[in-house]
Amino acid sequence: MEVIKIKTMKQEITKEKAIEELKELFNIPDEQTKETWMNGYETDGRFGINKLYMERFYVIEKLHEYFKDKMFEKGLGLVVGSITFIYTNFEIKEITKQ
Repeated sequence: MEVIKIKTMKQEITKEKAIEELKELFNIPDEQTKETWMNGYETDGRFGINKLYMERFYVIEKLHEYFKDKMFEKGLGLVVGSITFIYTNFEIKEITKQ
């Protein structure tokens, strides 16, 4: 018996589309005030998810799940920041080869 692997095509997304969908995924409102920062924040593609709302492990797990069938348009990538006490930080940014 031969096993055939089926490759799924990934949907290419823009930075704007990813920001919109990730804000929804992490429950970050469009109009952010001091009170709505409880879950986290987003500014120009930079996200900070409050660890009281969701621990780092679960944030990364959600990001993996989100990107399993998506990819950024050419030149963009997602960078997860170093460990902090309050937020799990990640950002959508241009990736250039050096």
